[in-house]
Amino acid sequence: MAGDHGQVEQETYDEGRLSERIMLAAAAYGIGSSIGWFRRSGMTDAKAILGIPQERLVRTAISLGYPDEEARRARSKHAQARKSLSDIVHDERYGLHQHHKD
Repeated sequence: MAGDHGQVEQETYDEGRLSERIMLAAAAYGIGSSIGWFRRSGMTDAKAILGIPQERLVRTAISLGYPDEEARRARSKHAQARKSLSDIVHDERYGLHQHHKD
């Protein structure tokens, strides 16, 4: 569990990597996921509910569950689901900006 004040930056990076791997593993088994961070009083409340010592850092929550396939099918489909490549890819250097050609 995170909490060493001298390692906050390293722990944040590792926490993100671990969270990603948990979510990818869940997806491989057909389990949906969502990630969020506790902030302010939410951190304190989570520690109290879970019995975690106050000196430890509690920050990330991952929700896991099976997607509601009927609800997914009921959603309306967008006419164009993806942006064009030229809208999102750019060739850049500091001070210069050029759009990528499709």
